[in-house]
Amino acid sequence: MNTLSPKFINQILHRDCVAGMKELSDGSIPLTVTSPPYDNIRKYGGHPFDFEAIAKELWRITTQGGVVVWVVADQVNAKGSLTGTKHKQALRFMGLGFTLRNELTLTTVSTRLPQKTRYAQSSHTGFVLSKGHPRVVNLLRDKPNKSAGQFKKDWAARSEDGTMRRGHYGKHIPSFGLRSDVWTYQVGGGHTTRDEISHPDPMAEKMAEDLILSFSRPGDVVFDPMAGSGTSLKMALLNHRSYLGMEVHKPYWKEAVERLAEVEEQYKKRLDDELNPKIVVPNRNGDLKMPSIVLPHGNGDAPKMPSAVGLKRNFASLNGVDRFEKKGSKRDVYYTPDNAISLLLPFLPANKVIWEFAWGQGHIAHYLQLHGYKVVGGPDVDFLTEYVEANLLVSNPPFSKKDEFLRRAYSLGKPFAMLLPADALVGLARYPLFAKHGIQLLIPNKRINFVGSGNTSPNFNTFWLCWHLLPQNIVFAELPPNGKGGAQ
Repeated sequence: MNTLSPKFINQILHRDCVAGMKELSDGSIPLTVTSPPYDNIRKYGGHPFDFEAIAKELWRITTQGGVVVWVVADQVNAKGSLTGTKHKQALRFMGLGFTLRNELTLTTVSTRLPQKTRYAQSSHTGFVLSKGHPRVVNLLRDKPNKSAGQFKKDWAARSEDGTMRRGHYGKHIPSFGLRSDVWTYQVGGGHTTRDEISHPDPMAEKMAEDLILSFSRPGDVVFDPMAGSGTSLKMALLNHRSYLGMEVHKPYWKEAVERLAEVEEQYKKRLDDELNPKIVVPNRNGDLKMPSIVLPHGNGDAPKMPSAVGLKRNFASLNGVDRFEKKGSKRDVYYTPDNAISLLLPFLPANKVIWEFAWGQGHIAHYLQLHGYKVVGGPDVDFLTEYVEANLLVSNPPFSKKDEFLRRAYSLGKPFAMLLPADALVGLARYPLFAKHGIQLLIPNKRINFVGSGNTSPNFNTFWLCWHLLPQNIVFAELPPNGKGGAQ
């Protein structure tokens, strides 16, 4: 893949996209997400739309394995017929060499004007076109399974001749499966976007986000040659991608530039908060206040990202559960039982990516994956110094490092759940964190039966310390037998 020139990174260019794309080098764009004008439904300033030239340039600038997502719909012409333009465009893309990987039906839940001779049109088509085999595919898993949790012994599928083929499956059915090629979004009334924009038909932000997450990695460039008000560019930035946009209509270009300037400020502040978390401290009266400066480390230097130097990972497995050991700390050598993890299942959203940040042998990750969740991380990822893109964090961290792990988790600004000992609720280091950010507690009705060195059970209680995850600040849960769970 050729590298896009730095002068184009995080830019919105005011120009015709054909002329603009000619400035880009061959094979420099890994993902394009765009929605062109739908026939003549709207004028958009009356600028010409040269599909043939746009398609050829997109083929040229797309990297090998790159993807173009072309979101489009047909107009009803004067004869009362759909134009069929979108399928003509798809066929032309294929004629240039693109592979049509998916034809997504993107439906919107909104009120449509009634029509006398046809059902109201409430869907768009998202053609997913790849240049060769796609380099990135992250299929979203949020479709509820009716038989979730049941053990499926065998599988069956029908062959081309109509006969049934059967085989051994031998797995529990996860809670959620892969979504289909029909995606539904609420639009209008603050659902499309909460930004104040004048563009008459912006792409729904959630739709753009889902497309970006499905076909790109963090750090990739997301390109929109007809950027409009900049929705795809905004969602690229907020999901740790770079962006490049082009817009020929000056009012929309100006709006997109102003919108992204605000988003970039928010994004920079978010990153600054992650790297330099500010905490509140109690004054002499016991009240809470924000200090004028962030608290320094013991050496007087400004706070830095916690270092993992000295942390020794010694992973082992016992009865299929994790071990995350720091030398010299006995309470770090306890393993996560299934029933402790199961307490979280009612509160984990289905369509989010979970970072298991103290991986061990991957038991927590495997358990969550078995129940339909997408889990990222790994034994070689250092939570204290590295970043993995995810929507929420779940793990049983080493208890001796709980302060560092809590500071890091809060700084990332993502919902999290950590399995911690009950005494983690008190402590001078943790009190300012809890006072500033708040906490949620998922408390089991009895002691979790961990297993430690020598098969001894620990003599302390534990709970899930959560943030922005539970429906209320304290939830009491009945600890089930291993593999089953529920909360009350």
